[in-house]
Amino acid sequence: MSGRVPLCAGVGIAALAFGLAPVQASAQAESAPPPVRPQAQNEAEIIVSGIRQSVLNAIERKRDSNQIMDSIVADDIGKLPDLTAVDALQRVPGVSITRDRGEGNGARIRGLGLVLSTIDGREAFTADGGRGYNLQDMPAELLGAIDVYKTPQANQIEGGVTGIIDMRTRLPFDFKSTTFSGNFRLRYADLADAFSPIVSGLFSTRWDTGIGEMGFLIAGVDQRRTFRSDVPAWNAAVSRSDLVPGKDVYLTSGDYETSIYGKRHRPGINTAFQWRPAPNFDFYAQAGFQSFSSKQQQYGLNVPLNAAVPARNQNTVVPGSVSLFPGTNDVQKVSFNNLTGVFAFGVERDTKDSNQQYAVGFKWELGNHHIALDASYMKSSNDLYYTELDLDFTPAVTTFDYGQAYPSVTFSGTDLLNPANYRYGKLSLNVNHYKGDSPALRIDDDIHIDNSFLTNIKVGGRINKRTLEFFDPVRFNKSTQNTSLAANPDLYQQMPFDDFISSGAVTTHAYLVANPALLGYKDFDDLRGILGVTSPVTTTPQSEFKIGETVKAGYVQLLFANENGLAFDGNVGVRYVNTKLDTDSFIRDSATGQISPYNQGNSYTDWLPSVNVRLKPMPDLFIRLAYSRTLTRPTTQQLAPSYTLVPATGRGSGGNPNLKPLRSRAFDISIEKYFGDKGSVFFAAFDRHVTNFIFSSTIPGVVIDGVTYEITTPVNGRYGKIRGFETGGQTFFDFLPGIFSGLGVQANYTYIHSETDQVVPGSKTALTGVPKHSLAGALLYEKGGLGMRLSYTWRSTVFTSVYNNPANAIGVGRSFAEGYDWLDGSISYDFNKNWTASLEFSNITGTNIRSNRGGETRPGDYNRDDRQILLGVRFKY
Repeated sequence: MSGRVPLCAGVGIAALAFGLAPVQASAQAESAPPPVRPQAQNEAEIIVSGIRQSVLNAIERKRDSNQIMDSIVADDIGKLPDLTAVDALQRVPGVSITRDRGEGNGARIRGLGLVLSTIDGREAFTADGGRGYNLQDMPAELLGAIDVYKTPQANQIEGGVTGIIDMRTRLPFDFKSTTFSGNFRLRYADLADAFSPIVSGLFSTRWDTGIGEMGFLIAGVDQRRTFRSDVPAWNAAVSRSDLVPGKDVYLTSGDYETSIYGKRHRPGINTAFQWRPAPNFDFYAQAGFQSFSSKQQQYGLNVPLNAAVPARNQNTVVPGSVSLFPGTNDVQKVSFNNLTGVFAFGVERDTKDSNQQYAVGFKWELGNHHIALDASYMKSSNDLYYTELDLDFTPAVTTFDYGQAYPSVTFSGTDLLNPANYRYGKLSLNVNHYKGDSPALRIDDDIHIDNSFLTNIKVGGRINKRTLEFFDPVRFNKSTQNTSLAANPDLYQQMPFDDFISSGAVTTHAYLVANPALLGYKDFDDLRGILGVTSPVTTTPQSEFKIGETVKAGYVQLLFANENGLAFDGNVGVRYVNTKLDTDSFIRDSATGQISPYNQGNSYTDWLPSVNVRLKPMPDLFIRLAYSRTLTRPTTQQLAPSYTLVPATGRGSGGNPNLKPLRSRAFDISIEKYFGDKGSVFFAAFDRHVTNFIFSSTIPGVVIDGVTYEITTPVNGRYGKIRGFETGGQTFFDFLPGIFSGLGVQANYTYIHSETDQVVPGSKTALTGVPKHSLAGALLYEKGGLGMRLSYTWRSTVFTSVYNNPANAIGVGRSFAEGYDWLDGSISYDFNKNWTASLEFSNITGTNIRSNRGGETRPGDYNRDDRQILLGVRFKY
């Protein structure tokens, strides 16, 4: 389905149009319908709550904004429609997400991941070498809403070429009185065959004192998830002249398949204090914490097929075993005798993010001045521990078959459950540590102007200093004494999963693997001793770095409005930004091998103008026009000049402290039609021209410690273009009879055309990671305490990367992530105003996410993830 828009797109848009026809007729009968504010309805109107209330609140926020933006608003306390912030974003027009083990882990606005993440308007980050905040870390229960800004304003923090994602938490003055709520859910994952609890709660109160009104709020969540993923990965095709006499054919360079079983833990807490000593003065203090840890064990096979490395792949083809895909030179099936270099593995991989945010500030209305001051401090860390032990074996016959629904590798002639057929292979340890912090101070003044056209002048400034440090990394990859398994029987076990990918797959599953439970980092020295590895574990100082970044910004913004003739309003402004970088790292002398400290600085200044205009030809029809210049700075990992080396593969990577920021010029237009409290439709078009795109460049033949490496570093390219449109809407079918009047629908579609000449030299391609088509829709129902939501998302095939491939005339092959869809659903019932039961479903259809190396005859990766079912109960007093 990757080459076309799914049939359900037409069905959803047709249903939306059918639902809006009578609504539009009703809206036209009104002389001036008010903004979508359900609380202002009279007794004759429909009283809304829950799902419908959240949809209408999001519509109202979009309508009243001075920018082109979209929102997701929680149904109730702790009730965004998904478990994490990034999963909730997949239904926003123009937003697509990437997935990790069945849950979202990154978001793209209009095709690009050059997004600024903020929490309550403050820049947020996760110290993992990137620049933004890991949206996967944020439990949805802590949020009241998520705003996606697609056009900037001068008073907003710079840093997102394609937009800003602002996660809004709750404050005690958001509630009229003391409020206490809780939510308990039990999650079942079908592949892991395990249950995991999710608990969240909120308490908020406010009270009068002799020195003004005060309020306090605390909200917490503890999400746990047991999961399993099956991930076979087929490497890029290489030319082989030894398979078919007198003919060059193309065969993948090997198979790497793994079953991953793990447990994730996502706790979070928000606290807030507010004090209003006078009607014109508000003081607040906030603190937030989010953590995300994943402990996973991996079991699998590595079956290399690289004829270019004869020492690793001494093999002979079984005569008559080779067949090709019809009409191609791509191998469909082949068998080898005594294939060397094959190993099974066991892996323990543990990661943890920890994020903290603190803020104090005030808002003061002084005459025609609205002064705001905000001081914040953010702190983050990220740790990775990866341990692997390989079990080498040489199967008598190995058969690769790519002609099935799932490509497979099978072994014959060797008993793979007999320990005597294995020997211990390499032992590996990789350790990463990141830590960073970011203090910031911001002051803003919104000055009201008594003028018939100019309404406000906004001025302000911000200073922010961010530090990120990468320290004590370990890269350990050593061979054992290659002893038999019999000497240490506790270190291995049988592969625990016999249903890899699907019950119909023919990939061999009955084999032995190292026991990941015994590969913990704390026991690594004992493990080295047992396996006879004498090389000590040491850090790699040439990979360490510390980057300091200081940003000073100021802005002026004018707000205007006209109510005579053609009504319009908007803003125009400019933001000044100075960025200063200071990089401390280590550099190795290529001649002597000596490592020495290295320091480099860099600085640049930007002027970022923006214009947002909203035309109002009718009270319920808006036309928005926007122009802006934006920037996104390189990630800290891209800036660090230090090397990360992998001797086993002869590859390495390093950063580039001379990278320039990505800068863009953007034009936007949006047409929005609103229908009172019934819904809305919209059409928006956009054009982005981005310069200084960052691409990878490979330097071959770099010799370090006697090993020759290919070093990949980031470099600035010339340009990238993004053009497209998004359209959609939402409505409720109030005109239907009886129980059917509770129905509603949401639908949106995005088309993106991207272009660059930097990915493949001499050829124009799409930008990597940008889907041409994406679609989201939801069927809604709410009536009599019953609420239901069925949500569908789909995106088309995406160009992801290039690889060296002599089969292609331009010297490179192209990899693609195939299009896929995702279906979620939920049912809830309100027993009364205080208690609600819910049943939720994720990945209902059991989607498998796939990639290819240029077509069906060259498979890439496959990802099979859990279906999830959640049963819960929620209360609120």
